Amino acid sequence: MQGVLGYQKVAEPAAFERANYLKVLASYRLLP
Repeated sequence: MQGVLGYQKVAEPAAFERANYLKVLASYRLLP
């Protein structure tokens, strides 16, 4: 999974998780 590597480096994990979730949704919508 992408996005897991920098998880500990983020000051606010919740914001990082939300951004990662949105990125996953966006990539999912691009699938045929």
